Amino acid sequence: MKAQRFTVVSAAFFVCLAAAVPVRAERAFLAGLFTPDEVSYSESVEPAAAPLPSRSEVVPFGEIIDRVSAQHGVPARLVRALIEVESGFRARARSRKGAMGLMQLMPATARRFAVADPFNPRQNIEGGIKYLKTLLDRFPSAPLAIAAYNAGEGAVDRFRGIPPYAETRAYVTRILRILEQ
Repeated sequence: MKAQRFTVVSAAFFVCLAAAVPVRAERAFLAGLFTPDEVSYSESVEPAAAPLPSRSEVVPFGEIIDRVSAQHGVPARLVRALIEVESGFRARARSRKGAMGLMQLMPATARRFAVADPFNPRQNIEGGIKYLKTLLDRFPSAPLAIAAYNAGEGAVDRFRGIPPYAETRAYVTRILRILEQ
């Protein structure tokens, strides 16, 4: 519970907890709650660890993502974040609404971008990146393009911004947080 108000009376505190009555606590007791319980550590500096492998090596399909992203001028980090949220890097993923593959292409979107097999990672990534590129070109900011990828271009147009759908708002926030890491 969060202390909302306290009063000092001699050697005791009266603490009012949210939705509770005042509780009397001795000053010595409270002081013990706020003393650090950390163990000191040595100040020695260890040699730097070996550099982490590049995202291409760590992320499944990283080479495809990097190559196709570069060809279309789309940030590879954005594509990785989108795939992570859309499918968790599962090439055979299928949503209840019918979206398919890594980038969760809807059947009409797959046809629009000439994706013959949406479960083929290369084709799915190419089609998804082409679609994302059209959204990045059409909308003035990446969050709007991300929202359009999730809710559809029409929803972003209709609401003149990120639609008020809880799913879409959470989706955009999640992708932006991944990009901040």
